[in-house]
Amino acid sequence: MFQFRRRGIRLALVDLADEVRVRFGDAAVAGIQVLLNNDSKNFDEDGEGNNLEDAGVPVKVLPRNPGGDGSSSGSSGDGYLFHHKFMITDAELEIEGPGPLEGVESGRVRTVWTGSYNWTDEANDEYDELLVCTLDSYVFAKFREEFEDLWDMARAR
Repeated sequence: MFQFRRRGIRLALVDLADEVRVRFGDAAVAGIQVLLNNDSKNFDEDGEGNNLEDAGVPVKVLPRNPGGDGSSSGSSGDGYLFHHKFMITDAELEIEGPGPLEGVESGRVRTVWTGSYNWTDEANDEYDELLVCTLDSYVFAKFREEFEDLWDMARAR
């Protein structure tokens, strides 16, 4: 017998499908800490994503250009173009007695999910996308550091 409890989900995603927003909102309502870094262009002020905020998910958006001139030419070096697509999760796994996870130790499980996958309906239905999951602790630490840097740079919605 085993029990899996999520402690936290941190998202740095350029865009999210409505169904994905609902799922992460549900996770927050269930008591899982969810934080979202998003691009200001794709998280509009007209209510897109409000179900996340209504569920208590802190949402921060990164400005298109921290310099303030309105450009979004991230490749030229004079602007910032947010294009991250990753999720990091932190959970506790408790295992009791024999079963399918025999030999696996109870403890913390940390994952990184990243790739070209855009977390949108189009990515599911039309595009050839890639999503990779790793349990590597070094990779987790680097992605967590990147998330925290983005979180510090972003502004609350």
